[in-house]
Amino acid sequence: MALKTMIKRITTAREKYDNELAKTAKEIAKTLGPLIPPGFALNWTQGTPAFNDGSPCTFSVHEPSLKRMSQEEDNWDEYNDDENDTEDEDLDEDDDDLDENDQETSNYEDSSEEDDSEPDEMELGTALKRFGKKNKRRHYETEDYTRPINGQKDQFGRQFYEKRREYYTEQGFPEIEGYTKKQLKELVKLWDSMPEELLKTVFGDDAEVTIYPNGKFDRDDYYCE
Repeated sequence: MALKTMIKRITTAREKYDNELAKTAKEIAKTLGPLIPPGFALNWTQGTPAFNDGSPCTFSVHEPSLKRMSQEEDNWDEYNDDENDTEDEDLDEDDDDLDENDQETSNYEDSSEEDDSEPDEMELGTALKRFGKKNKRRHYETEDYTRPINGQKDQFGRQFYEKRREYYTEQGFPEIEGYTKKQLKELVKLWDSMPEELLKTVFGDDAEVTIYPNGKFDRDDYYCE
């Protein structure tokens, strides 16, 4: 009789504990959700790596990102129909028609076209820094190993190569109607105040969590490398 009583007591306590975790998870989502930019979701992963090259494997919460809500949240089946698949195949065939010189030129030369694309995903802290800013064209220099400089080597006999510029776009985070930078600051501040131990207890180890502007959330298993 005593054993049955202990089992019942522990089972009841565990159920209360699980219910409290579920309640807290909903509260976190409802607190963060209204501060998330419309059309985006707050996403992060957390976990303990299975291997860390000799160093201790400790739990951590990774930097969260704002991810543009996909067609799957809207109506993916209608978007991804057979007609669109055919168009994608036609585009692939057009790419094959480019000769090697055209492809090389597109990689090396600066394009005068401005990139006004908006990010599909951006780390939360970066989004705050770039909120309302336009895209900027950046470049860095790298060695072109197809263009050696004849007769020039360093003291160790290593060949010198000509430099070339590689261009990339530093994306800004778009201004959204009805959403302010102040709200994004509040989101960052609230996130920074979240203890890792709380997130681990509520959402578990090795988890991917996504919170939406409406205060709903998803939790999926995540393999932490």
